[in-house]
Order: sequence, then C-alpha cells, then structure tokens
Amino acid sequence: MTPKKVNDENLETCVAETLNDAELVEVCRQGNPDAFGRLVEKYQNSAMALALSYLQNFHDAQEVVQEAFLHAYCKLVQLNDPKRFKSWFHTIVANCCRSWLRKRSNIFSPLDASIQTDLTQLSIQRERQKELRTSV
Repeated sequence: MTPKKVNDENLETCVAETLNDAELVEVCRQGNPDAFGRLVEKYQNSAMALALSYLQNFHDAQEVVQEAFLHAYCKLVQLNDPKRFKSWFHTIVANCCRSWLRKRSNIFSPLDASIQTDLTQLSIQRERQKELRTSV
C-alpha cells in the first residue's frame, strides 16, 4: 500500500483517519507532528510495559519512555522501513533502558565502594577495640 500524499487541503483529514504505522511515519516526515502524536498514543502503553520490565520503577520508566519517543522523533528520517516502526521503536526503548541502567550503576558504584571501604575500616577498628579490651 502506498502512503497517502498529504497536502494543505487534506492534512487534518489524513491524520484523523486510521492510518497504519508506515503512513503515519510518512505523514510525520512530510512535516505533520500530529502524525507522530498518533504513534505516541498507539505505542505509549507497550513502551511503558517494556521500560517497567527493565527498570522496575514507574517514574524511571516514564522518563525513559519520554526520552525514547523524543529520540525516535529526532531519528525518524533514519528509519529505513516505515512498516517496521514498532520493532524499531521498541529497540530504542530497550536501548534507552539499558543506557539508564548503566548510568544509574555508574552513579551508585563509587558510592557503594566507598561505603564498603568505610564498613571495612569500621570493622577493623572494632576488632582492635575488642583486642585492647581483652588485653587490659
């Protein structure tokens, strides 16, 4: 099926109709951001489910999904086969989740290491205090 051509006269009508993903992508590429809004409406729930499965946190998942939609919108011209929007977009969501998890682990890893060091030093100090008490 050939995507519908959009012009000033039929712009609103085209977006109001039920278009498939490939047609919505083409309409969006032609300059109609409402078409991308339809893709957002169509895939926001599946994107949230995917993000929640990775992140296990509703607010983090919301943030990552928003980032993924923004990334997809900016990179829409790079989508070679508009019929594959769904799988392409879900790949973006998964990659954004992995990136989020990497950033989060990098933020907490040094903190965890410093806490572990502090706990080790505290344990050594307690052992020395016990030794001093028993020797006195």
